[in-house]
Amino acid sequence: TVGAAPAAEGEEGEAHEETEEEKAAAAERRVAKMREKKRNVVQELLHTEQKYVDSLSLLVSVFMTPMEVWSSRAGVSPADIKQIFGNLKVILACNKQLLEEMRPRIEQWGDDSLIGDVFLQFVEYLRLYIHYVKNYSLAMATLRALRNKSDFAAFIGELEQDPKVGKFTIKDFIIMPVQRIPRYIMLIRDLYCATPQHHPDYVNLAEVHEKLRLLADQVEEAQSKESNIQQITELQAQLRDGTPKSEMQSVQLLKPGRKLVMKSNLICQRDRSHGKIRTVFLFSDLLLIAKTKRRQGAAAASYRLVQHIPLYAISSIRPLQPTQTSAGTTIHGIGLTISGGIGNFRLLSQDAESMITFMQELLRYFTDVACDDPHEQSSAAAASSPSASGLSSSASASSIRVQRDVLEEASHSIPPSPSGSKRQKKRNMTSGGLRSSRVTHARGKRSTSIDQPPPHVAGA
Repeated sequence: TVGAAPAAEGEEGEAHEETEEEKAAAAERRVAKMREKKRNVVQELLHTEQKYVDSLSLLVSVFMTPMEVWSSRAGVSPADIKQIFGNLKVILACNKQLLEEMRPRIEQWGDDSLIGDVFLQFVEYLRLYIHYVKNYSLAMATLRALRNKSDFAAFIGELEQDPKVGKFTIKDFIIMPVQRIPRYIMLIRDLYCATPQHHPDYVNLAEVHEKLRLLADQVEEAQSKESNIQQITELQAQLRDGTPKSEMQSVQLLKPGRKLVMKSNLICQRDRSHGKIRTVFLFSDLLLIAKTKRRQGAAAASYRLVQHIPLYAISSIRPLQPTQTSAGTTIHGIGLTISGGIGNFRLLSQDAESMITFMQELLRYFTDVACDDPHEQSSAAAASSPSASGLSSSASASSIRVQRDVLEEASHSIPPSPSGSKRQKKRNMTSGGLRSSRVTHARGKRSTSIDQPPPHVAGA
């Protein structure tokens, strides 16, 4: 009985050894599965393209054309209509042609059928979407503004009751082209993955996928830039509404290359005065402090300009040691030293997480400004690092290195983004203060130096 065991093992090994016929059968099953998947994907491509073209056609026939015909009744101008719909009609014509090209291919689909070559012909025309996506933020802003007018609100309400549009609103239709390029990428990727390398469509699909991916990056970048312009333009208008004209003459927020990074409600304290809650806007090259003014019945808040500080005017940034209020609340903050006679500012918050994020972004753009010298081809590599020991201890260390003709290498630490569980965050926030570090921008030499003072930095 004992001697029979090896034979059993040998029989078991032979039973698991795959024959050539079985390998061929398994390969055939895999190929059949890929063909079935590809057939399903091309059917979905045709179905979604037909539905997409039908939806854009409804957007034109139910909304755009009536607005053009009844513009006086709707209370819209030709400029408003252009801002809302952009180059929609051109996109619709392009996609109708794409649909007509792909339909016969897919309806007569076979194992050797091609679809990648159709998209290669049209992928450059899909660049029309860049303009549409850039215009999207403006389109939504125009719609919001027009809806505040009773005649337009009533007119668009009637159009949205059309049975052909179902439960969709005009906004639901306008966003569809914005969502279409990512959908193409997903479907073409699925087709590519379901196509064997020896198939004649394999190279076409690979090229289409790469071109669509690059197009999507361009669309996203265009959308980001346009959204940034829109936000800055709206903020400029809100400041003009709440600030005397004489104080706004020297403030022009819309500037090439300028980016609105974030806004935060912080306690602002100048020198040793009492702190007041202010809205702080951080731009890529500017810090703007404003007082929020809310008017009864107004759609949006306006702002009263308090201070605008170019980042190049900041000579130092230092984390402040957290302090406890009489009510037991912990206050976190940073101190800024401003050149040009502006003085010292403290920006404070009870929210450690938002304070960390604000300081990270401020230091990142402050460093960019400090490293920017039009007369020198200097290089700077910057990365966030930990060192807010009282706020987070889990992020990995990194440093900022700045090189100048006159300069020494330097590094400094900036607080990391909070991570981990809520319990861990709470532990981190109460375990100690922000580790003191000081970042100094030496304006005279156009260099950046960093020093670390003793840990007994003055509290907020």
